[in-house]
Amino acid sequence: MYGPLALVGGDEFQPGNEHQDEILRDACAGRPAYVVATAAQDFASGAVETARRWFASLGLEVRELYREPFTVALPERHALAARDSIRVAELKGETLLLLEEGHCLRDQALEVCARAGTRDAQDFRATSLETLRQMVATGAGITLLPELAGRGAYRNARGVVLRPFTRPAPVRHIGALWRKSTPRRAAIDALCTVISEHAR
Repeated sequence: MYGPLALVGGDEFQPGNEHQDEILRDACAGRPAYVVATAAQDFASGAVETARRWFASLGLEVRELYREPFTVALPERHALAARDSIRVAELKGETLLLLEEGHCLRDQALEVCARAGTRDAQDFRATSLETLRQMVATGAGITLLPELAGRGAYRNARGVVLRPFTRPAPVRHIGALWRKSTPRRAAIDALCTVISEHAR
C-alpha cells in the first residue's frame, strides 16, 4: 500500500538537502512504495527530471503515474466564471483560499499562483477540500483544485464553478517511489499501471 503524500518540487525542492534526503529514506523504509506529488507550473523547467535524478542518487526508483491539471474554483457569480478558460495572470488581485500548513496542495497552489499576485487569505485555513468548496461558494475567495477533485458528484457543487486554465495549464505530477532493492517490483508495476489507467 502507499504511504503519505509528499511535495517535491518548485521552490521547496532542493537537491542534496540532507533533511529532505533523510525524510525520503524514512518514508520508504518498510514500505513497498511511496506516493510523490510534484507541482510544476512550467514542465519545461526540468523540476521533475531533477527530482528523478535526486531519487536515483538515494537508491530509489520513481515512475510517473499521471499528470493532473489544476482547475480554478470560483463563486458562481464571479466575473471569471463566464470564461471558458482562465490564464494564471488573470488571478492577480484575487483572494486565494488555501488548505492548512503542511498540506501538499497548499504548497502547490501557492507555487502556481506565485507569479500572478494573488492574496493569501491569512485569516483562513481549510482542513479539507470540501471546506474550500464551501468557502468559495460563500464568495470568500477562489481556490485551485486538482482536476480529479472536480469529477463525479463534485462537478456540480452548488455555488461553485470550475474552470480549466488556458494551455499550457499548470499541472502536478503524481508518481510512485520505491527502493531499487525491493523484491516486490512486479506488484508495484502492476499497481502503478492500474492507477495510471484509472486516472485518465
